[in-house]
Amino acid sequence: MIKYILIKLPQYILKKRLDKILSFFLPKYSRSYIKKLIIKNKVTSNLKLLNKPSIKIFKRILIKITFINKKKITKYKNIKLNILYEDKYLLIINKPHNLVVQPGFKNLNKTLINCLLNYNNFLIFIYRLGLIHRLDKNTSGIILITKTILSRKLFINMFKYHKIYKEYESIVIGKILNNGFINANISRSKKKKIKMNININGKNAITYYKIIKIFNKYTRIKIIIKTGRTHQIRVHMLYINYPILGDKKYNIKKKKFLFFKKIKRQILHACCINFYHPIFGYNIICFSKIPLDILNLINIINIK
Repeated sequence: MIKYILIKLPQYILKKRLDKILSFFLPKYSRSYIKKLIIKNKVTSNLKLLNKPSIKIFKRILIKITFINKKKITKYKNIKLNILYEDKYLLIINKPHNLVVQPGFKNLNKTLINCLLNYNNFLIFIYRLGLIHRLDKNTSGIILITKTILSRKLFINMFKYHKIYKEYESIVIGKILNNGFINANISRSKKKKIKMNININGKNAITYYKIIKIFNKYTRIKIIIKTGRTHQIRVHMLYINYPILGDKKYNIKKKKFLFFKKIKRQILHACCINFYHPIFGYNIICFSKIPLDILNLINIINIK
């Protein structure tokens, strides 16, 4: 089955990258999936191929996007949302690990976004269905969803100016002896597009960490991020040679800790969010308890 849509670009969306333009009109789909459509010659204008995601559009053209054998994104009813706070402007939930946030090329329906659609159909009218920040598939904890166009704009501005406090807990490999912070720019790896790395020409990224407990070969830490770059905590902790335990993508010490080979995810949990409501003005603080799998791991490490 071949499905296509036509988009007539309005004036206000011009002078932007093609992939960003299409992401605006196709909020159900991830940026990575949209890029694949562009690269695979599925985006055209007047029979002319638009096959570079980075190309900027300056004219009000008619764009045709073709989907081949594209499964429809549906609601996902198997997972009940763990809601920590909700009003008519925002929703704060506790995401379990092993749950992807956005539909992607290989996973269209078993994601957090599908769960949200099942919970509230009206999110379909909000850009990216209210999503303004993400957690990795195997990072558990707090994530904030906006429910109106107004609240989305306000929260994007709050994230931009660091007015939202986010706190994580993690266990890293190695004994950290002092609290500290990391200020190192991050960009996407040129060799492996799915990875990020430290690059002086990348985007500014700042991470603070504080010791909770030192074990024999590990350290339990609290992490506070001032910026929200992709994989920021994982990349920064690897950068200072204290990679996150269980992180198979950013871990230089895998072979030394084989007894933890059964760990199926990075030990990283978003445990707190704190901000002032941009419309009502009162302070909102939400906490998420450390998941059982991490607590069990802490008990094992205590014995080691």
